[in-house]
Amino acid sequence: EKDMARGGVWIARALRAVASYRLPTETKERGKYIEQFKKDIRKNKELLSIREEIRRFTKKFPLPHEK
Repeated sequence: EKDMARGGVWIARALRAVASYRLPTETKERGKYIEQFKKDIRKNKELLSIREEIRRFTKKFPLPHEK
């Protein structure tokens, strides 16, 4: 349960980090907007922080290698 709560916190933080983005209503504007969004989120400090926290956390639960 504790781990599930932690996951919920990460999801909430990620949603807040991208909450200001709004997909344009005009279809022709969406492609350019999405490309910029992808660039922006790669540099987003909050998302990068969440990513690192998840990496550290998941190291506690190694998966067996695929054959």
